[in-house]
Amino acid sequence: MPPHDPAFDLVVARISLGIEVCQYILVVLSTNTQMWIAATLISSFGGGFTPSVQSLAVELSSRNSHAKSVGSSAKNFGQLFGALGVVQALASQVIGPTLFGTIFVASIESYPKAIFVTGGCIVTLGLLVLSFIRVNPPVVDEEREPLLPADDE
Repeated sequence: MPPHDPAFDLVVARISLGIEVCQYILVVLSTNTQMWIAATLISSFGGGFTPSVQSLAVELSSRNSHAKSVGSSAKNFGQLFGALGVVQALASQVIGPTLFGTIFVASIESYPKAIFVTGGCIVTLGLLVLSFIRVNPPVVDEEREPLLPADDE
């Protein structure tokens, strides 16, 4: 089986965040209920972000552990997913509700869509940061026996 190419995961993550940015723009520009519903439905197409970033993290962590000749183990991946889980829980259960609740209360009378502008700005910042990430192609192990024998003529 050929090695997994993390560049694919990176592309999926970027496209997913790009879809999310478009969704937030359309929500802010929506003028009626049907437009708003259509714009929010678009966000379901950005759902590939989390699995692709997790796959990218596993692959890069595995490469890093191989480079240090420590070897990848279930413990290393457990620590990685534990750390990702803590960050996700803090963002979704503590920071997000506090930030968006405060913005909503402060802006509901003057500009009710401010929470969507804020969400769009945060996702755009994430896309900007993700655009700086570069991955090298996977290293093919030359010592393996080829699947098909070479034609000797």
